[in-house]
Amino acid sequence: MRTQTTINKTRVQRKNRIRSAIRTVSARPRISVFKSNAYIYIQVIDDTVQKTIISASTKTDAAQKLPKAERVTALAQAIAKEAVKKGITKAVFDRGPYRYHGVVRAIAQELRKQGITI
Repeated sequence: MRTQTTINKTRVQRKNRIRSAIRTVSARPRISVFKSNAYIYIQVIDDTVQKTIISASTKTDAAQKLPKAERVTALAQAIAKEAVKKGITKAVFDRGPYRYHGVVRAIAQELRKQGITI
């Protein structure tokens, strides 16, 4: 049986593995995903100047009325539209310590649909 300690260790290892791969492509902006129990946050970050270019979350009242799957796709669409307006067509997807399935996968697929190359 997996204990909480081994689960946390696995998450930290996954996060470090992903971040090391992201650092090799530092010229592109980074699309970072954070999931809490209640909300999802997405940021587009320029690591060269260490600034957040675009950010959005599911905290808005309009988003709360939608089912979770629709909330995520609407959030990813909004981020992608803003990124394209600002001239960002290529980015690096930073999923943090989260596995690539469910909400994280839906975000990545929607960003690709909207024209962002990940």
